[in-house]
Amino acid sequence: MSPFLVGAGASADQARDDGATLLFIAAQISQHEVVLALVGAGADLSICMAGNGWSPLFVAAWSGHAAVVAELLQHAPDRSAATTQDHLEIPAGSTALSVAQLMGHQDVVELLRG
Repeated sequence: MSPFLVGAGASADQARDDGATLLFIAAQISQHEVVLALVGAGADLSICMAGNGWSPLFVAAWSGHAAVVAELLQHAPDRSAATTQDHLEIPAGSTALSVAQLMGHQDVVELLRG
């Protein structure tokens, strides 16, 4: 649905009230094709959820979605971006790499160390 909306003129950076963009949601639920379409439409990889600083790269790493992480890394997101608030038992100051390590997603860890 997101690629259709963007193709129809909707903003690739459209967000819900909590700051979660279409890209964030697609990264969170491992919708690789949607991530490709949104990045291709110019979605901003640095937009984070309001209040906690979770970015699309961070949520994909947290969720263990290696294919999505690999795709996002091709577009030079800020790997050192850190969360700003404790959320879902993830401490403030966490990065995509540290959360992948914490969650035991070794394939994602290797991508982020790449």
